[in-house]
Amino acid sequence: MEPPKGYYDMLNKNESKGFLERFNKFKNNFMGVTCFSESDDIKKMWKDYASENSGFCICFKTNYDIDYFNSLTKIKYVEELPTIDLKSENFVNGLLEFYTTKLSKDYFFEEEHRLIKKNQGIVKYKKECVEEIILGNKMSTPTKNKIINIIKENYSSDVFVTQS
Repeated sequence: MEPPKGYYDMLNKNESKGFLERFNKFKNNFMGVTCFSESDDIKKMWKDYASENSGFCICFKTNYDIDYFNSLTKIKYVEELPTIDLKSENFVNGLLEFYTTKLSKDYFFEEEHRLIKKNQGIVKYKKECVEEIILGNKMSTPTKNKIINIIKENYSSDVFVTQS
């Protein structure tokens, strides 16, 4: 993956004021990150990432869409996060390493993998990849019904809908 067009021009502007804001805007227009876990029953994740058990979890069969999931990377858990040399020829590799690393003591329980795609916007996976939707045990009935209807209308009958 190469840095996006105009990246080095953006870095070479001699204004330090607003640099971080410009860099973050640029980075957000360059890549998208999606997070996955090996486990669907970690209570802390349901609490923190699924609105106190009122959200949902999508379980994927990643082998059904190799093109979409080809860059799925297991997170490295470390004691110290890597630094990124923004002007390095290896900037993109440094950014990818940064986005696939977490502090071990705080996040190891997540068993996380990340999928990093170039450019922002919607990147679609094959519908056949969806194996199961797990609804949080505190999800409202109207939300539950809406998700079930979306699954019935858009996915095969092979997709299981369960509740945590």
